[in-house]
Amino acid sequence: MSAAQQHGADYLSQNVENLSMSLLRFIPLSVKVALRERLLKRLNAVDMVPWSFHDDGVATVHNTDFLREPAFERAYQLGVATGSWGDSQPRFRAYTACWAALQACKTPGDYVECGVNRGGLARVQMELLNFQKSTKNYWLVDTFRGFPEERKHLVSQGMPVDTYGECYDDVVKTFAPFPNARIVRGTVPEVLPQVKAERVCYLSLDMNSAEPEIAALKFFWPRLSDGGIVLMDDYAYIGFERQKSALDEFARDYGVSILGLATGQGLIIKN
Repeated sequence: MSAAQQHGADYLSQNVENLSMSLLRFIPLSVKVALRERLLKRLNAVDMVPWSFHDDGVATVHNTDFLREPAFERAYQLGVATGSWGDSQPRFRAYTACWAALQACKTPGDYVECGVNRGGLARVQMELLNFQKSTKNYWLVDTFRGFPEERKHLVSQGMPVDTYGECYDDVVKTFAPFPNARIVRGTVPEVLPQVKAERVCYLSLDMNSAEPEIAALKFFWPRLSDGGIVLMDDYAYIGFERQKSALDEFARDYGVSILGLATGQGLIIKN
């Protein structure tokens, strides 16, 4: 924009403002007050709603007392202590993951999580399940140092590629109380044969990339027991559309359906 054009725009803007102020004098005070109150109600609508939960992309006015159950709260705080989530509070996602884990404990097979980071969700689940007394194993599969350089181009657009660094030793300490926690370090799918579970009751996918998630799903699907659960953390997240598209294609090919959840997760129950 030239200097002359800018001057013209400023002149027009000032005159419009002056005209608006002049016109306001003709509007009755009662009308101004009513309009102001109406505008403020719209602007503050989100803050004024009595949300029962409003975090991590989820907002609801419905009953969420289950998120404050003492047993879940204790377990959730242990997940927070791992440092997995930074400033985020994925309480509803963690609750959903715990529900899935509790359902899966009735199904033959082990638990598998592909995409562990520092182990927050698995730590919550294992605490709630009193997992150290379980006859099942929980396989935790990750690089434990973020995305390999040669695979960063595969990461979903909604995920920063440098999200976390080396954390293997911390994860080992986190799960030391659980003799049946099996930590498997490596990239998917290459490392998957190290998971010695003959049957799987629960599979968590949280690798922020379509290719390894589909590879893991295809690898474990024959081992997934009837009634087994697959929980996909990024399924409905904005910026993760490639993952959703790939997972939807898998579902069509295998004749199953994915339940999209308000948390952004996706859920399959094999039958």
